[in-house]
Amino acid sequence: MIFSMIRQIIFWTIFLSVVEAAYGQKRYFPHYTTADGLPSNTVYKVVKDERGFLWLATSNGICRFDGHHFETFSLKGLVNDVEFIDIYIGKQGRIWFIPFSGDVLLYDGYTFQNGKDFFGTSFQSVQQIYEDDFGHVWIVKQAADIFRFHLSSRILTVIKGKAYSYKTIVNILSPHEVFVNDGYHCLELFSRKSLFSLPESFSRNRPRIIYHVDSLQYIYPSNSAICFYNAGKINTIQVPELPYKNTIFVNLHSKTVCVGTSDRGLFLFKMEGDKLSYVSNELPGRSITYTAPDNEGNIWIATYNDGLYCMSPQAAYQISNIGIYNTEPLSVGKLDRELLIGLNRGNIEIVVDNIPRKSIDFEKSYSVKPLTSRVKNIRIRPKAAWMSYENILYHYNGRTFKSYFINGNIKDIAFSDSLIFLATHHGAYISTENQLAECEIKPPFTTSKYHYLLSNHSDKRKINLERTTAIAYDPFEKRLWIGQTNGLMTFSHRKIDSTLKNNVVKPQIPDILPPALQNFKYRITALATLPDGSLVIGTTVAGIFFYRNRQLYSLSVEEGLSNNFVQSFFVSNDKTLWASTINGLNKIRIENVLQKKWQITVYNVSNGLATNVVNDVFVKNDSIWVATTGGVTFLKDISSSAKLPILVHITNVWADGHLTLVTPHLSIESKEEIRFNFYAISRQWAGNVRYRFRLSGNMFGSSSSYSQWSNTDEHTAVFTKLLPGSYRFELEAISKERGLLLGKTSLNFKVMMPWYLNPIIQGSLITSFCFALLTVLFMYYYRRERKARAFNEEFNELEKQAFRAQMNPHFIFNCLNAIQEFLLNNESEQAHRYLSQFAKLIRKSLDFTKHSSVCLTDEIDFLRLYIKLEQLRYLQPFRVEVNIHPSVKANEIEVPSLLLQPFVENAIRHGQLGRMREEGLLKIDFEFAEKYLYCTIDDNGVGLEFSQSAKTTLTKEHTSQGLDIVKKRIKLINQLSDESHSIDVFDKKHLNPPLRGTRVLMKLYTG
Repeated sequence: MIFSMIRQIIFWTIFLSVVEAAYGQKRYFPHYTTADGLPSNTVYKVVKDERGFLWLATSNGICRFDGHHFETFSLKGLVNDVEFIDIYIGKQGRIWFIPFSGDVLLYDGYTFQNGKDFFGTSFQSVQQIYEDDFGHVWIVKQAADIFRFHLSSRILTVIKGKAYSYKTIVNILSPHEVFVNDGYHCLELFSRKSLFSLPESFSRNRPRIIYHVDSLQYIYPSNSAICFYNAGKINTIQVPELPYKNTIFVNLHSKTVCVGTSDRGLFLFKMEGDKLSYVSNELPGRSITYTAPDNEGNIWIATYNDGLYCMSPQAAYQISNIGIYNTEPLSVGKLDRELLIGLNRGNIEIVVDNIPRKSIDFEKSYSVKPLTSRVKNIRIRPKAAWMSYENILYHYNGRTFKSYFINGNIKDIAFSDSLIFLATHHGAYISTENQLAECEIKPPFTTSKYHYLLSNHSDKRKINLERTTAIAYDPFEKRLWIGQTNGLMTFSHRKIDSTLKNNVVKPQIPDILPPALQNFKYRITALATLPDGSLVIGTTVAGIFFYRNRQLYSLSVEEGLSNNFVQSFFVSNDKTLWASTINGLNKIRIENVLQKKWQITVYNVSNGLATNVVNDVFVKNDSIWVATTGGVTFLKDISSSAKLPILVHITNVWADGHLTLVTPHLSIESKEEIRFNFYAISRQWAGNVRYRFRLSGNMFGSSSSYSQWSNTDEHTAVFTKLLPGSYRFELEAISKERGLLLGKTSLNFKVMMPWYLNPIIQGSLITSFCFALLTVLFMYYYRRERKARAFNEEFNELEKQAFRAQMNPHFIFNCLNAIQEFLLNNESEQAHRYLSQFAKLIRKSLDFTKHSSVCLTDEIDFLRLYIKLEQLRYLQPFRVEVNIHPSVKANEIEVPSLLLQPFVENAIRHGQLGRMREEGLLKIDFEFAEKYLYCTIDDNGVGLEFSQSAKTTLTKEHTSQGLDIVKKRIKLINQLSDESHSIDVFDKKHLNPPLRGTRVLMKLYTG
């Protein structure tokens, strides 16, 4: 029972603390509406394009946002409905827009065009457009049809949705592996294989509800929960207040998961690895339609009927009920867990864990009402806090306040180990806590008591000076620095020690100022000393000065300070200087004062401050509390390292009113006017960007003013009457107040003059005419020579064809003789077989006569067929070997047609291979080496000399002239093509007397 009660107590304690925290602080969201340039407060979709611009689909048109300026596009003549409900980012700069009714719209990076002109057909009632990585555009219609358009082939494929009832495409791994959300499952479109099921109570009218993370990772909402599907495993995060049925979208930006709802705002989750954790619910009660990131880490939130919000990665919170109802926070400090905030109405607010806990009204504690009633100068010491309320000094130990009367309105407080230093409008004081006890006062503090103390107050602790504005103590030099309205005063440690007698400082003992400070006449608003002994001086008109090694160094808006009017200083534990100005808070990390090396980070309304007028700041570790005229802001420190440059883009180039596409090698004809449009994209520097531009390069005498930097607050640069030449347009974005370089870009282009006006071309026309005349004369003689040469080549070719025609009848005559011999011997069957093979051979022979060269493979096939015919003629068979060396690529080598057959015929017939008592042998070898084909025809017949001597008269009459024809043919081929074919025929007995037969060696050039 006791444990149950304890659990209930713990539960309600946690619950109340959470509710109180939600009430006690409010996250800051910069808000943009139609008053800032939005065409409508209803924003259906916000996306970021490849260049960093934000595009918004609104109920009143399309606009583009660069972080500061909303540019609404005129779509007259393109669409009938200006209410756009969706945007999709495609490839190669394409952006798709879906109107509430009508055809889709395409922006190609320069101009808008109707979807009908791009696809060749009209698409209406479109629900989604998706471009994959494989060259396809997918169009999903509300009628459940999906169209796939191939960008290269321009082929449109229809995938009927009647059988699927799908809603949206979730992920595409390949053109044939498409995952869709059909309202019930996440499944593969073609195979219908389901990855996971959606909850049954899911609203079927909510597309885009499944977010694809990576590979097989998806995030989707469930009943009062968010689910993370990771390759079959599901991690579920329960969030009772998440309205599942009213969830509109799920997005992932870096490690932040955003879940938008139609009535309960934006739910944020943090993603680490494959784990999700709930963070917070922001903008409760609003209808969140979509979110998109920018290049600076901000998340932009589109809403229905409430404009556009921005969520910074450095979360800023406004402490509730502070800085309202004419109460302005003037000072801030933190003692342990208590945040002390001094207001301009005479009260102190005590805040614990950013939640207001207690308010102390000093004005009501005393009947004497000061003129201004301001609580200022909260200074934190070990175990205590000191602050001032006009001429009353307060000490707070975390439980009680002690009050001390000071004769003078307190402007600043400083400390040494044992002393307290006060700057007042009557002078400066040095005191101890014991001495202050003499002036302690307690409520009620009446008017009579005030006048009594005022008339009897001892000034023995007062340094006799004029009105003072700031004070600081240097523990290294034991020197006190005192700021005044007209300069600086100092007291050295020697004179303070020597004049402190009975804890009283003798008056009129001013030290001589160092030479660097003797002419310092600025009004001083703040003083501080750095750990290295440097003195920091804040002024109203000149920014900050550092005094080090008897030298003075300035830091103003020209060197990066946000404003020259400094309100206060704070030196944090990491030796960083924080400067409050009337235009933002400056975090100054000093590397080397002598070399003026420092890094400045500026906090302003873009980082979450209520206003840019900063009165005071307190920093502890990475937590920052900033007192501004609009309230106290709590935020986390951001890195002081150099920021990434902002994106600067040249969006368009216009030449005499005609749009020219921006390309790396841009050429423009000579024009009267060339205009460049450009943008710098940044919310951090919104409204504080100025541009400067110039032309450089080989400009051939164009106006010298173009080579000088020109400044503009517009987004356009215009140049007139540029002479031909090569130019480089250089563009830089700089901050307006400080002149800091924020980002830059450039574009190389050429201005071209019409060719007929170019003096160089005009000068070359005469040379060209003379050259043309010489060319005509040369061509006349060349053509006459070429015609004669062509005639000779044609004649030689005809002669070559005649030689081939002469060889073919010889071959046919020999074959017919063989057939006749079979018939005379009554060998009809043999004659029939021979005639059939002969017909095939004739067909090949006729085909070969059409070509001067044939493939080696075809030539070998022809030889084998011819040899087979010859083998049929003889009773005594002979053996044939055809050897092709592996180096010979027979399918790729061309040889003169019918070149080998006459030599094979001689080997068989005149070598008498078929009439020999011993077995006849015919060997044909092919080898390749160094662009030459070597063919060897070798037989073991009677030999060349015996064959020629044994020829009869009859044989000579029928003997072919084949060998002579082949030799003449080779000679012609060599003459026509400068090739080096050769044929050698010799009797083998000359090589080796015991050998018999004939050997033919052919060397054919193959190129």
